[in-house]
Amino acid sequence: MEEVIKKIIDMLESGKITVEDAEKLIRAVRESGKREKEYRFFDFGFIPEMVKNAIHSAFIYGKGGFKEIITEIPPKEIIKITAFNGDIDVKSQKINNIKIKAENAKLEEKGNELLINSYGDVEILVPEENKVSLTLNSYSGEIELQGNFKKVETRSYSGDIFIDAEFDEMDLNTYNGDSKIKTKRKPVIINFNTYSGEIELPEGFKKEGNVYIYGEGEYKKINVRNYGGDFELKFKE
Repeated sequence: MEEVIKKIIDMLESGKITVEDAEKLIRAVRESGKREKEYRFFDFGFIPEMVKNAIHSAFIYGKGGFKEIITEIPPKEIIKITAFNGDIDVKSQKINNIKIKAENAKLEEKGNELLINSYGDVEILVPEENKVSLTLNSYSGEIELQGNFKKVETRSYSGDIFIDAEFDEMDLNTYNGDSKIKTKRKPVIINFNTYSGEIELPEGFKKEGNVYIYGEGEYKKINVRNYGGDFELKFKE
């Protein structure tokens, strides 16, 4: 299957097909053998964007320059990671600099942004005192977060998400994977758009349409778009 995808990417690079054509071909390859009705999920939200990210990363990978990265850099306000066929693990700790370990990766710094594209696992430790905003795209891998962050945005294709963290706002987009969150018991608003999967929440939530509300005061926000996976939220006592 990966060899077929490589040929699709080669055709894209040579200009024989467009990005849109490549999306359709890769979708067909990835979903071969599944029931026809499952294809409807690809019409929603982030899936085309995820495929574009994967194609873009593969295009860059084909140009060379990817390598194992073990390094340390000064703090950044924004971290964006795209992992193709690898896990993403981000933790905040009492350290001064960002520590990075990534397989088959490219790293780029743009002002206050850190960009990482990887064809393997990515492990990052970030300073606890500098609450960063995270954008994490995982194509066939898990995402794991632990610590204290400002804003978290995840897009996961065929992988689970595990979060044990504090945050101001979170956007979770998953396809064919479960999301499990542990956070402190504080007022929270959760906006759900789910198309398949179960929702498990602690007692005390009030439901208003697709919105679930817990407590009163300054709310932290969670937006969930779930295509084929369960969502679970637990409070840490």
